[in-house]
Amino acid sequence: MPLEQGQTGVLAANVDSGNVLAGKTYEFVPARWRRGANIRLAAIAALAASTNATATFKVDDSAKADKAFVPYDSVARSVKMSDDLLTETWAPPGARLFLNFNGGAAGAAAPGINWKVIIDPA
Repeated sequence: MPLEQGQTGVLAANVDSGNVLAGKTYEFVPARWRRGANIRLAAIAALAASTNATATFKVDDSAKADKAFVPYDSVARSVKMSDDLLTETWAPPGARLFLNFNGGAAGAAAPGINWKVIIDPA
């Protein structure tokens, strides 16, 4: 079960993180996975001050989650796939994955957004 995970760092109000998967091992679904991959994305804003954070997840040009609300917790904790799942989708072999976060209009997402992407061969 390959996975990518990380934290965005502080996001100012209305500022995008950029593609957090850029340069990671699984930014692209391996072409040798002939049937593609099942993908699960989960994220949580690390503090309650980050109540307006959103996530945008794309597979190539197809949006799978567009400005999806990122849940928050009053304490900084790690991602729990069962509780913090934002989307689950399929991606073809060789597809590029884009994952961007936005701090929201009301304030900064501080200290950041914890995220996890699980990529399973189909």
